[in-house]
Amino acid sequence: MPLILGADKKRLSKRHGATSIREYQMQGILPEALFNFLALLGWSPGDDREVMSVEELIAAFDIRRILKKSSVFDDEKLRWMNGQHIRITDDKTLFDRIIPYNLRTCLMEMTSTSAAFFRS
Repeated sequence: MPLILGADKKRLSKRHGATSIREYQMQGILPEALFNFLALLGWSPGDDREVMSVEELIAAFDIRRILKKSSVFDDEKLRWMNGQHIRITDDKTLFDRIIPYNLRTCLMEMTSTSAAFFRS
C-alpha cells in the first residue's frame, strides 16, 4: 500500500496533517467527493477518469491497479473534485444537504451574538 503524504511531502499521521471527516463536512465537502478523492490516492482505474461515482469506483476497482509510489493529499484537488461533484448533483439533493449546514451556521452565529450581548 502506498503512503499518503501531506503537501510538505511528509507522511500523514494522526499527529501530522490530520483533519476529521466532520471538518470536511463543515467545509462543505460532499461525502462522495471525499470518497472519490481518497479512492484515487494510490489507485488508478486504468484510464483518465477522475470524477467517478461510488458505484463506478466499486465497479472499476482492481487491486492490481494499486500504485506503488506515495501519493500527495492535495487540498486544492479535493476542492476541485468537490466542485465537480456539486455540479453533477441534482438540485433537490444539493438543497437538502445545504439546509442543515446553513441552519447550523445560523445557530452558531446567533449563539455567538447572544453571548456577546449578554457579556456587555
